[in-house]
Amino acid sequence: MISTNLEGRKALVLGGGKGLGFGVAEVLAAKGAEIILVGRGEETLDAARRAIESAGPVCSTFSADLSDNDSVSRLIRAIEDEHQRIDIVLLNGGGPPPFAASVFDASVWEKQFTSMVLSQMRIAISFLPGMRSRRWGRIIAVSSTSVREPIPGLTASNALRASLAGWAKTLAGEVAADGVTVHLLLPGRFAT
Repeated sequence: MISTNLEGRKALVLGGGKGLGFGVAEVLAAKGAEIILVGRGEETLDAARRAIESAGPVCSTFSADLSDNDSVSRLIRAIEDEHQRIDIVLLNGGGPPPFAASVFDASVWEKQFTSMVLSQMRIAISFLPGMRSRRWGRIIAVSSTSVREPIPGLTASNALRASLAGWAKTLAGEVAADGVTVHLLLPGRFAT
């Protein structure tokens, strides 16, 4: 039987203030993990922190905008300074606005690529050396069923989630021998 006890583990949850990210944080906390929530809204994060702490585990929060490189740099430094190590990283964030594939706005693509791909890769890779040296780590990327079948009108989401999925699959092969697993979740529509 595989143990699901996460006592002593630290989980970094992007987009953890609400929705799917918060739901995953609750499950990880119920398994004993210390939770570090990241999101944009401090009020939402504070409410999520209180809810998780009411069940017992330690929970801290960090506000960051994944579409802003400086914000991501500050986030990584702050987490490294305060927590020293991360064992589990949930890569998660909101999707871009819908638009047709025949429409091109470079500024939208650049902002969403930074938020949905580059920042998430950067955060995971920042904590990867520690996971590898401890021979235990989990990287979980929340994507979408659109990786299997694109959803009409969600052009940027379809393309960018597929990019993150390709990176995650490639990374999985590189780090498995070091005790680090990489998982890709493909949720469809769900009520939040």
